[in-house]
This record gives sequence, structure tokens and C-alpha cells, in this order.
Amino acid sequence: MLGESMRLRIASALVLAPVALAAVYAGGWSTVTLVAVAAILAANEWDRLGGGSGLSGAIGIMHALVILAAAILAGFGLYPAALGGMVLGMAIVGGFAALRGQTAVWPVTGILYLVLPTIALIWMRGAQTGVEMLVWLLVIVWATDIAALFAGKAFGGPQLWPSISPKKTWAGAIGGLVAAAAVGALTAALREKATLGIMIPLSVGLSAISQIGDLAESAVKRYYGVKDTGTLIPGHGGILDRIDGLLLALPAAAVIAILNKGSALIWP
Repeated sequence: MLGESMRLRIASALVLAPVALAAVYAGGWSTVTLVAVAAILAANEWDRLGGGSGLSGAIGIMHALVILAAAILAGFGLYPAALGGMVLGMAIVGGFAALRGQTAVWPVTGILYLVLPTIALIWMRGAQTGVEMLVWLLVIVWATDIAALFAGKAFGGPQLWPSISPKKTWAGAIGGLVAAAAVGALTAALREKATLGIMIPLSVGLSAISQIGDLAESAVKRYYGVKDTGTLIPGHGGILDRIDGLLLALPAAAVIAILNKGSALIWP
């Protein structure tokens, strides 16, 4: 029997997954808009998590403006300018925080944490096979989350990092990697030029990175003594709670694509 929390998680996932896939499929400014809105909502949670006022405060507003500017520049294909705007935004926000006698680490890290994956997603969607690539990445992250949850509940066993996330187990982490390997194998079967020797290691690697992203956010929440980053998504908490793994997996996938002869084709 599924508990109330699990039923809420499933219901929320059934709503959010089609929205994410529709945004990826639509492309263009529809994708840019949805990604920017999600990142701005996440920035609100990030600032509040660190004790700020979110979008009602100066640093939260500046964070949102940097995200918006980077997304618009990336939407026009001006990716170097978008990255430059991110760096400039980090300098401005860091300087502003220092002038107010606040630590600059948290707001500056927040800009890097949210703007870089925003640019990466928009860049990859603009590639010739952007839809396939992003669907592949989303399915890896989702399969990792789902398999880790159920494998952890089914097998239990030693905890992965008890001081940070007591509910996560090694069985769950391994289950997530196995699910990602299955996604890689399925992708190789569906893509004529893809091979098992490429798709399985890449899928497992990105799964591991997404799990690191999940653990990193858990560590931040543990440090600030909160269970969730927000209450926007029933059963999941905030936006950051839902996209934590994707925030690291997106830049990693973009780096892989860049290294692949400058093409966004991760498979040959």
C-alpha cells in the first residue's frame, strides 16, 4: 500500500513530467520561457534557504535578473555572452553582498548553480538532435530517482551517507545506476548509430552525477536545518528538491557534447 506522501509524489510527477517534455519538444522561446521561470523560482528558494528574502529582496531580484538575461541571450544563440553575463552577475551580486556585510559565497554560488544549467539546456535544445538528447537525459535522471527510491525501500541495507541523507542507501544508489544503464541500452537499441559501449557508460556516468547533485542539495538542507527547499510541489517540496540532480547533469552532458567534436550529438 502506498503512503500518502508517495501518492503525492507520483501525482506530482505525472503532472510535471509531461510539462517538462512538452517544453523540450516545443523548443524556441517556449523552452526558454519555461526554463527561465523554473530557474527563477529555484533562485527564490535558494536565497530563502540561505536566510534571504527571496524575490522580495535585492539579492533575490538580482539573481532572477541574471537568470533572465542569460536565458534571453542563450535564446538568441549568444552563448558566450550568456556565460559572460553569468560571470558579471556573480561579480555584481558578490560585491553587493560584501558591501552589505553579508557573505558573498551563497548568492554567488547560487548564480553559478542555476544559470549554468539554464544555458546548457537551451544550448542543447538548439542542437540538431536536441529533443532526443534532452529526453534521453531527463529519462536518465527520472529513472535514477525512481529506481533509487524503490530499490532503497525494497533492499534497505547500509546507508549511503547517514549524516547527510539518512534515507538514502547503497542499494538505492546502485539501483539508480542499473536503471540508467537500462536507459542507455534502450537508447542504443533505438538509435541506429548508438552503441552499447558508448551509451551505457555515459548513462551510468550521468546517473552518478545526478545522484551527487541530489546528495549535495541534501547536504545544504542539512546544514540549514530544513527538510525541503519549499512547498511548491506536493510530495516533492520545492523546485530545487525536484531538479537537484538535473542541475549537475545538464552541464556535465553539455561538456560531453562539446568534447564530442564540438557537436551536441552525444552519440555518434
